Amino acid sequence: MIYDGYDFSDLLVVERVERSLLPGLTVNTSNVPGKDGTSFRSVTVDALTINVDVRIIAPADGAANQKLRFELARREIAGHLLKRRPCELVVDDAPDLVYTASLTGSTDLERFVYTGGTTLEFSCVEPYGVGRTVKRSASPSQDSEASEVDQAFVRANVGGNYPTAPIV
Repeated sequence: MIYDGYDFSDLLVVERVERSLLPGLTVNTSNVPGKDGTSFRSVTVDALTINVDVRIIAPADGAANQKLRFELARREIAGHLLKRRPCELVVDDAPDLVYTASLTGSTDLERFVYTGGTTLEFSCVEPYGVGRTVKRSASPSQDSEASEVDQAFVRANVGGNYPTAPIV
């Protein structure tokens, strides 16, 4: 898992990533005087919630060393997770997508000897993943015998899971 550019692989083991197939959908309608029922206006996509089950594993020799190593790992993780703004999130089951997310809810730690687990709940106000940034370039070509310059074409697959266009 990568959050705000920090890769947590050395500190956390991601056990499971859970998200719904689609975020909640809200159908917006309006009443029309004299008409039975309502008239359809639009569909709005709600925020997406991604739950990530993680485990801190900090083995060390001796009970005192285990407690200390675990506590140091917990503090480091907490320092990297606390953000006061939405940040980029990349989860292990979809490494080709970037979500804009904020950590929400409780992060109660269930501890057992030198390991501890919790569920990190991320709220994605933009309910879609964006394809990772890929840069491509193209240059027009000129035939050695012709004086005309051919156009340059590049086919782009922007990735992600929401309708979009590439930035050119």
